Amino acid sequence: MAVIREKRQFRIGTIGVARASQGGQIVGETIARSANALGDMFYKEAVQAAEKGGMEAGASADREKVITINPETGEPEAYAAPEGMGSIGADAYQRVVMRRFQQSIEDEIRNKGRELAARYESSPAMYESAMSDYLASMTNVAQDEFRGFITDVGTSYLNATMTNMQIAQVRRERAAARASQEAAIEDGLGNIEMMVAQNGPASLQGPTVEAGLISSV
Repeated sequence: MAVIREKRQFRIGTIGVARASQGGQIVGETIARSANALGDMFYKEAVQAAEKGGMEAGASADREKVITINPETGEPEAYAAPEGMGSIGADAYQRVVMRRFQQSIEDEIRNKGRELAARYESSPAMYESAMSDYLASMTNVAQDEFRGFITDVGTSYLNATMTNMQIAQVRRERAAARASQEAAIEDGLGNIEMMVAQNGPASLQGPTVEAGLISSV
C-alpha cells in the first residue's frame, strides 16, 4: 500500500512595525525634561553672573565720571557700559551708575545749598538767586532723565530751604524789633529818673516833659 506523506503548510503572518515600550517612552521624556531643567539652570546662573559683573563694574566706576555730564551725550561720563559687556550686564551696570549719580547729585546740591545759605543768611532773595543759577548750570548740559532728576531734586531742595530761611528771617526781624522796643523803653525810663532827680517829684504832675515821657513809655 502506498504511503501518503502529510503535507505541511506554513503561512507568514502580516508584517508589522515594532514599537518602543511605554517604559522607554517615559525614560525619553524624563531625559528631555532633565535637559531643559539643566538648560534653565545654566541660563539663570549666566544671568546672575552677568548682573553681578555689571553691578560690580558700576560700583567701581570713578566717582568724577559718575557725576560729570558729557556735553555731547547729556549723560554722565561713566554711563556708557564697558565695551564687550552684554545687554544683561550693561543694564545692571547702568542701574548702579544711575543710583550713584542720583545720590551724588543730591549730596552736591545739599552741600552747595549749605554753603550759599551761610553766605546769604540775612538775604533769602540773594540765596534764591545764587542757588537758582547753580542749578541752572547743572542742568544746562544734562539731557532727558538726568536733567529731569536734577531739576526735580534741586527745585524741591530750593523751595524747602527758602521756606526755612524766610521763617528764620522773620524771627530775626521780630527779635530785633522787640529788642529795639525794649531798649527804647529802658532809655525812656532812664531819662525820666534823671529828670525827676534833677527837678523833683513835682515834675511828674501836669503837662511837663517828664509826664510826656511817662505816657510814651
